[in-house]
Amino acid sequence: MHKELGINLNDYFKMSPHSRIAIHNFVAKTVDKELEDMKKEINKKG
Repeated sequence: MHKELGINLNDYFKMSPHSRIAIHNFVAKTVDKELEDMKKEINKKG
């Protein structure tokens, strides 16, 4: 699972669907931000 969140899979599967969705949204935002930052770095080097 996502290391930064500190969640193991057993705990994840015990969670309610609502909690899972919240985690997915959080991870998606984090990944999107990381991708944006990477794009900016690449454009700087361009």
